[in-house]
Amino acid sequence: MKKTSLELQHIDYFIAKGSILFQDVIPEKKLHAYKLALCFFQKRSARNCWSSHPEIKKLSFSPAFASIALQLAQTKSLRFGYDHLFSSLNELKDFFKEDLPLSKISSIDGLEIAALINLSMAPSPEFFTSSFPFGSASGCFFDPKRLLDLSQVEQAEGPFFLITYCKPQARYIHQSADPFTHLGKQEGLVFGDLLSPQFHPLLHTH
Repeated sequence: MKKTSLELQHIDYFIAKGSILFQDVIPEKKLHAYKLALCFFQKRSARNCWSSHPEIKKLSFSPAFASIALQLAQTKSLRFGYDHLFSSLNELKDFFKEDLPLSKISSIDGLEIAALINLSMAPSPEFFTSSFPFGSASGCFFDPKRLLDLSQVEQAEGPFFLITYCKPQARYIHQSADPFTHLGKQEGLVFGDLLSPQFHPLLHTH
């Protein structure tokens, strides 16, 4: 499904399936800039990359992605949750290995929608039935309360970039399944606190 301005059919599809795939969500020039910025990160799996590089910040806080998320979630405001870089499909699968939805493996209570973006140069398959973003610059928006089934995805070129959005009143919680569950303490949070606007700004419809 090509990403244009969202129509009712896109929202209906998302509600029914729990996910929707868009092609070409990133212009080629921007994709190249993001890939150069990724060379800055040494870790194979990293969270909150936006705070370490200005180009990645543009990606994480993309108005285009936020607009899609707001429309699909059918709300006027969402709060930015976190971003997460996965260098490969194996890294992505390892994060979801517990066969739990993202809402159950994230240290944020109140996730509403998430976007998984393919930052590789891999061509999009000619025919596909999966909502997984196999091709370069494709993006899957999905409901974090539903299971993201990766069992049938055997080969896919990365890196992949996850962006999460949550309710305005979302809270920082301890989540044993989240390997980054203590990261919020670096923001000055304790478990049970509302997310800080400084690190988790509100995003509104315009």
